[in-house]
Amino acid sequence: MEKIFEIKNLQVKFPLSESFFNSSKEFIHAVNNIDLDIYKNEIISIVGESGCGKSTFARTILGLEQKTAGTILFNGENFDNFSKKQKKIFRKKCQLVFQNPFSSLNPRMTIYEILKEPLIVNNIHSKKEINNKIKKVITIVGLDELILNRFPHEFSGGQRQRIAIARALILEPEVIVADEPVSALDVSIQAQIINLLLELKEKLNLTIIFISHDLSVVKHISDRIAVMYLGEIIELADKKSLFDSPIHPYTKALLSSVPQINPTKKLTSQPLQGELPSAKELPLGCYFSSRCPFATKPCYIEHPQYIDISPTHKVACHNINQ
Repeated sequence: MEKIFEIKNLQVKFPLSESFFNSSKEFIHAVNNIDLDIYKNEIISIVGESGCGKSTFARTILGLEQKTAGTILFNGENFDNFSKKQKKIFRKKCQLVFQNPFSSLNPRMTIYEILKEPLIVNNIHSKKEINNKIKKVITIVGLDELILNRFPHEFSGGQRQRIAIARALILEPEVIVADEPVSALDVSIQAQIINLLLELKEKLNLTIIFISHDLSVVKHISDRIAVMYLGEIIELADKKSLFDSPIHPYTKALLSSVPQINPTKKLTSQPLQGELPSAKELPLGCYFSSRCPFATKPCYIEHPQYIDISPTHKVACHNINQ
């Protein structure tokens, strides 16, 4: 498969401001040494608890956050070496869909103006071309052209999210980052938006990076899944392997929390204890050791390396047979 992103040793640290009571320079370790290849025309989901670094990781590879260390290659080219012109092209090729469709759409602009704006910014001024692109994209997301002169507040949450997706598609991108795009919607509407994203992926040959904490949604939409904990990917697998044979205790705990009707297989896991540790001081060994019911001495002193379970499944854990 052809790679669209190659991410090596990615780190993101946010400095905490110094004050009268805090003179030491401290950092929030948001993303920690992530290595990840993302392939063209796949849907890869990033899952984990709130605060684990999912959104920061996605925003960083889009250039919206400054990385502290590491390398990001897009279509084989190093993002650090991009010229101003290349960065503008990159922004057209990679678009973001936000969690809340109401706050992400300007309430003072009509739908036509919202969809027109990115075209104007990218020097598309022909009225005929603008109209054609807007009519085409609004139809692709399942809405009628008659809505173009209305305002965002006149629509339901699901319709607003379709408009937000249309805005992301208007520049014909290669990559869509969907950051919790259905968490603010009713369950029935969630299914419609997920099915729309699946259709768009096939119709437009999109690569979708899907960020979510809802594993039932992730199971339906993903090709591969990366499980994040405290800023690092602890397990990466294709969808079938992860749901049928999870390895990491954290992954098992996440999956066991998903409601199921007449489950055919019960995961061997124990409830998570405690809260996500502070990202200011990372544990010496495994980041999950303070909450893991299977932790042994090496877990507290040595950071685990990735173990290849199969060509499509790897995990960072000292005790893979627990």
